[in-house]
Amino acid sequence: MKYYRLTVKGDVNDADYVTEISKIDINTLDVIKKAIPFLEEKRYDMNWDMNEGIEHVIKEYNGKLTEDEIYILEDVFPYSLDGNMNVHTIDSIEVSLWTESEILM
Repeated sequence: MKYYRLTVKGDVNDADYVTEISKIDINTLDVIKKAIPFLEEKRYDMNWDMNEGIEHVIKEYNGKLTEDEIYILEDVFPYSLDGNMNVHTIDSIEVSLWTESEILM
């Protein structure tokens, strides 16, 4: 099976960014690709407002993404910088083929 490296950068508070790196499969990549147009529509207006909780995001994308798809995104998108303030905007999404690496130091 082919895997991908997903890097997602989210804005927590006025350009305080948090990044999440995940190993994903093609099914997850397909969900991300489906979500991108909707995230782009509100890129500068809180397109993933987790400060209101996952229920808010489910309502926001009702009819565009299924609840299951939103939970998939929740698993691979960054959530919080310090546990107090949550991501409100997905700023960038990058994907590449996954390659194994070894930390040498």
